[in-house]
Amino acid sequence: MENIYQKLRKISLFSFFDEQALSELLPEDRMYVRHYISGNVIAFSDDPVESLYCLTQGECRGEMLDFSGRSFTVEAIYAPDTVASAFLFATENRFPVNVVAVTSCEIVLIPRDFIFMLIAQNPEFIRMIIRDITDRTVFLAKKIQMLSFRTIRQKLVRYLLSLRKNQSLNVHVPVTREAMADLFNVERPSVSRVLSELNREGLIVVKGRTIELKNLQKLNEILIDV
Repeated sequence: MENIYQKLRKISLFSFFDEQALSELLPEDRMYVRHYISGNVIAFSDDPVESLYCLTQGECRGEMLDFSGRSFTVEAIYAPDTVASAFLFATENRFPVNVVAVTSCEIVLIPRDFIFMLIAQNPEFIRMIIRDITDRTVFLAKKIQMLSFRTIRQKLVRYLLSLRKNQSLNVHVPVTREAMADLFNVERPSVSRVLSELNREGLIVVKGRTIELKNLQKLNEILIDV
């Protein structure tokens, strides 16, 4: 069975520490381990963020309510990873969303004072935590951009285009259609319907989770269609 330090080292933020160094910097009796089952609320919106939440097991997600009262997923988080790290140092250091366990989860809480100590003593840790926070900010900016599109068609096309790498016309979709539906704040059948429409129109070819982009010009025109 893995100990707490072995689990933490799987999170990129702590990966450069060896187990001995981590145990000296973070006494086990100053950290808190919490377990949740599927459906449990890990944190409520507006709860203070006073510790770094480290997801060492399971999957959780950040949820918000839209104007109709429907819950939608802002971010899905899979172990090993941190949760809400960008808000730990904010002036208003509160959870902006509810954090809910999707599966059985284990969370290790590291008090903020210890994170400040790690920052003061380890230049490499500064680089890692800046990257972690910046990656979260980039993700949220992309999420806001996605929600700014009016139609499911626009949201789906923007998502597919964002997956392009090295100018390739074949993109791999890393998530399920259900997860895409959560990302776009729509129902799953709507995602399948629009994918089928784009496929029939010859704009894409769907091959499981691999999608070939057949007509970039027309796909980009969809984004600017008002």
